Amino acid sequence: MGTGRATAAAAVIVIIACVGTPGAARAQQRSPEERAVELYERSEVFYREGRFDRAAELLREAYATFPDPTLLYNLARAYEGSGDVDAALSAYRRFLVEEPGAEDRGAIERRIATLRAQIAERDALERERALAEERRRLAEERARRAEAEAGDGLNPVPWVVGSVGVVGLAAGSVLGILALDRHDAAVADQTQVGARSAQTEAEDLATAATVAFVAGGVLTAIGATWIVIDLGSRGDAEATVGLGPGSIRIRGTF
Repeated sequence: MGTGRATAAAAVIVIIACVGTPGAARAQQRSPEERAVELYERSEVFYREGRFDRAAELLREAYATFPDPTLLYNLARAYEGSGDVDAALSAYRRFLVEEPGAEDRGAIERRIATLRAQIAERDALERERALAEERRRLAEERARRAEAEAGDGLNPVPWVVGSVGVVGLAAGSVLGILALDRHDAAVADQTQVGARSAQTEAEDLATAATVAFVAGGVLTAIGATWIVIDLGSRGDAEATVGLGPGSIRIRGTF
C-alpha cells in the first residue's frame, strides 16, 4: 500500500508463485501463493481508490490463503484508512511478531504507541460522555421528583438548565486535562509529524474546553438566576443568590 516493503513482498510472492507446473496445468489449478498475489493486487486498487474496507477484506482473504507477514502490514494500513484503529493496532502487533527483523521496526513501534494513545483518549472521552449523560439523566430525574413532591407548580426547567451548565463545566475540565496531556505528548514526541499531530489535537481539545467552560458557565448562571426568580415569585418562599469566584450559591427558605 505505497510502501517499499509491500512491493518487495509482492515481488517475492510472485516469484514463488511462478515456480510450479507450467502451461495449462498451472492455469487450471493456482497455488495459494498465486491466489494471494491476485488478492493483494486487487486490494491495492481499492486502497488507492480510498475504499479501505474492501481493501482490508481482500487482504484478510489473501493472508488466510498464504500467510505472508507483509500482508499483515498492508492490512494494518487499510484498517487505519478505514478508521478502525483497534484492528490496525492488532494487525501491526501481529506483523512484528511474525516479522521480528523488520527493517523499520522502530517506526512501526512508534506507530503502535500513537494508536494506543488515540485509543486511550477515545475511551476516556467515551467514558466522560457516558458520565455526562448519566448526570444529565439524574438531574432530569431529580427535577421531575422535585416537581412531583412540591405539587405547587415549581418549574423544573431552570434546574435542568443549571444542571446542564454544571455538566458543561465538568466536561470543560476533562477536555482541559486531555489538552494538557496531548500537549505533553507533543513535547515528548521526537518525530516532527507525531509532534505536530499531537499539538493539533491539544489545540482542538483546548478550544473545546474553552467552549464548554463558557457555555457551562452561562447556562449555570441562567439556571441559578431563573431558580431565584421562580422561588422568589412564590408567596411562601424567600431566596437569595450569591456570586463568588468560580461559584454560584443559592439560599432559600420555604
